[in-house]
Amino acid sequence: MNPMLTPGAASWTELMTSDLDASVNFYRAVLGWKIEVAPMSAGPYGVGQVDGKYIAGMMNCPRKECLRIGAFILLCQTLHQL
Repeated sequence: MNPMLTPGAASWTELMTSDLDASVNFYRAVLGWKIEVAPMSAGPYGVGQVDGKYIAGMMNCPRKECLRIGAFILLCQTLHQL
């Protein structure tokens, strides 16, 4: 199944965190993800892969307000073409 082409499938997950390094280490150790971190204009951005497929992005939350909640996750789903 290709989640990018399957309506209703989780096709991308975006993590905003107060500690990118700890999050990268967690997802690598616990879920076995391959994560590449690259510099971006808003700060370092990590992209997670499973079985060679890009499945998630993660970055430090750019706003101070985010530090109060620690982290949040945005889950995107593939939709039928309208």
